Amino acid sequence: TAANRYGAVEVDETGTKRPLALQPSGGNVGIGTTSPQAKLHVKGGGVTLEDDMGAGRLGFAETAESDPRIVLYRGGQHCSAGGSPDITILRNFPQSADSCVVWTLLRVWAPKIPSGTPDREATISLVRDLNPTDENSQEFVDFYNNGYSSETQYGMRIQKRSGTTTANYRDFVFDQYDGANPKLPIMTLAADRTVHMKSHADSVTWTGTDSIHATASVTTTDATQTTLFSLSLDNGRAYFITARVVARQSDGNNRAFYFRAACAYRETGPGSMLQGVSSIATIESSASLDCTIDVDATANTARVRVTGLTSETIYWVGTIEYQSVASSS
Repeated sequence: TAANRYGAVEVDETGTKRPLALQPSGGNVGIGTTSPQAKLHVKGGGVTLEDDMGAGRLGFAETAESDPRIVLYRGGQHCSAGGSPDITILRNFPQSADSCVVWTLLRVWAPKIPSGTPDREATISLVRDLNPTDENSQEFVDFYNNGYSSETQYGMRIQKRSGTTTANYRDFVFDQYDGANPKLPIMTLAADRTVHMKSHADSVTWTGTDSIHATASVTTTDATQTTLFSLSLDNGRAYFITARVVARQSDGNNRAFYFRAACAYRETGPGSMLQGVSSIATIESSASLDCTIDVDATANTARVRVTGLTSETIYWVGTIEYQSVASSS
């Protein structure tokens, strides 16, 4: 019938094999199949591309594949339900024991155009869709090397895009995991732009501890007390918090430096408490300026708060550190 007609080029005179099939109704070409499902459908083997520099093969194979020409293949363990491997693996498989190119697995290249100085970026993105019907709802992280006119740098960029589904910034975590036991955190770049380090001493982990080193900034235009930094207090933890804060009036007429330390805690549910605050250093051009650490018992947060001057623009920046403990170390 017109729906299933195809043309075939047979190389083998015996049997009924049709190694090359042309499907005029669908506009597809099949190699190794008489019912191609794409513009080019190859079945029964990989695709080998060869030039004067050697051989390369693009194909899909099981985990045990050992052909050194296979650089992209389907691998991973078979799942317990009987499914096939579902991990696409890119590898650099040396073709001989004396192969000299064994260190570069993948290059993401943004070559310079011969004329002009166009903006260019080489980027690897790890993208997670939030909605199967909306590609504009995504959370992802980029590793990039850019050459824009406004900035030239290497970096890691945490991104979000909200379409029909709201996306959020998420923590970027360095951890250790053996596939069986709970993950062991090393460092966390939190979504709130703070950095959490796992405490250690002499290679021995302190059980139940947590720590952070963060920077913050705020601008005040009046004498209202304003929060420079806020820290959520977890139940069953005690915190040692330090804040080093410097301020400058926009016209340079006033300036100040404050060094504050505090102990705060939260033991049972709501109702965080401040054990005490120490004013280690106060250097200021106006006694009306101020900086302190307090606790919001309703929100269960410790806060570094600053007070500016009426009708004056004051720029504040601070370095905040804390260490907390939940069990004996």
